[in-house]
Amino acid sequence: MQSVPRDSEWGLGSLRDYGTYVGGYRQLLADRGYNPRTTVPTSYLDRIEKELLCYDKCTLKELRKFAKDRGAHRKPQNVGRATLTSALLGEDLIMKFHRFLDLAPELRNIIYELYFADFGTLLTPSQPPLSRTSHQIRGETLSTFYACCSFKVELIGRIRPHWRFSIHSMSFLNGLRAVDVGRLSSLSLDIGPMGFWGWIKVVKDKTDKYTITLEDTMLEEGTRYPGVQKRLNDYFKDKKLTTGEKKLEIDDIWKIRSILEQQG
Repeated sequence: MQSVPRDSEWGLGSLRDYGTYVGGYRQLLADRGYNPRTTVPTSYLDRIEKELLCYDKCTLKELRKFAKDRGAHRKPQNVGRATLTSALLGEDLIMKFHRFLDLAPELRNIIYELYFADFGTLLTPSQPPLSRTSHQIRGETLSTFYACCSFKVELIGRIRPHWRFSIHSMSFLNGLRAVDVGRLSSLSLDIGPMGFWGWIKVVKDKTDKYTITLEDTMLEEGTRYPGVQKRLNDYFKDKKLTTGEKKLEIDDIWKIRSILEQQG
């Protein structure tokens, strides 16, 4: 599987959106409910980057409930806002989740999405290591993996117009379950090594509607694939993929290769 830069995997954009000048940071603090004249701005900017709650915006009743639920103070009903806020800030510095599956499903899904967000286009990858930790996590991560990431397979062949999938591509495609194929949101079929002869890209939008596009690297000199784009469009329309009524199936991928070979 393609590696992900460690410094970008969990990158958040909150601070970058406000620039790098003092005035921008003060505006960010004010927008999130903090006093922009605070004596500890960096600690609050750090909280913003981690998407932690601003306790300054909470009522005393809410602070007491938070402190009680989290065990931040033994007698939250007997202390005021400053003490409760200090206790909760301290808890935020040491909070731990001893069991990943104790997190709410919605939060786990957000973590999976963040984990896969910065993956580049994956060339016939193996399944992510995270999916091998447990049966439950495997089911949860794979659904996000195939839906969020972009994948690429290779069509190779010494004599055109006959093409075959590379060994690694066939291994990847044959390892997909029907439900996995239906989850794919971006699949590119490189025609020739590194897409030397062009590529075909299948994209599914948020409404489950598919588009298919043929790119010819020598289009300016006359297409190598006359009529192929129209046949691909017609096939996707006939299969009700363009309307979102049906999901992509493995047989559709084999058919794309067959249509590519039917030139003229």
